Amino acid sequence: MSSKLVLIMVVGMLVVLGIAGCSGIYEETESADQRLYSVKKLMKLDAAKVKAIQVVYGDGTRMLLDEEQDIEPIMKRVDTLQAKRMAGNEEPGFLFFMDVVQGEQQIRVASEFEVDGESYILAGPELPELNAYMVELGRSHNPELLPGLTFND
Repeated sequence: MSSKLVLIMVVGMLVVLGIAGCSGIYEETESADQRLYSVKKLMKLDAAKVKAIQVVYGDGTRMLLDEEQDIEPIMKRVDTLQAKRMAGNEEPGFLFFMDVVQGEQQIRVASEFEVDGESYILAGPELPELNAYMVELGRSHNPELLPGLTFND
């Protein structure tokens, strides 16, 4: 075999191996970014210990909830929330965030949050239901809340 042919074969094998190796790394990273985590577990939330919830909407409207009948349906939805690690390409912004008073602790539940140095973003099928419920609850106290925002059922 000529040295040119051997060189071409070696370069070809390196290219094929490089492409295969890079695609494997991409798939691992992609699947890791899509893994969903329980918000309840990440934030160590315990609905039974929640004394109050301060909600702040994107337009600046604030609402304090400190009655069990208001807290329970929210925490029921928060208990099922999921999040994924941020990949860096998510668009920032929020519809609302909640400061949950649990014992002597105040825990912020927001569309983006950090736990142990890792950044997360809320995700999963439960999120639209929580968003719709929170806007509906806010509008029951303030009908002018977030005008023009609608949710499809």
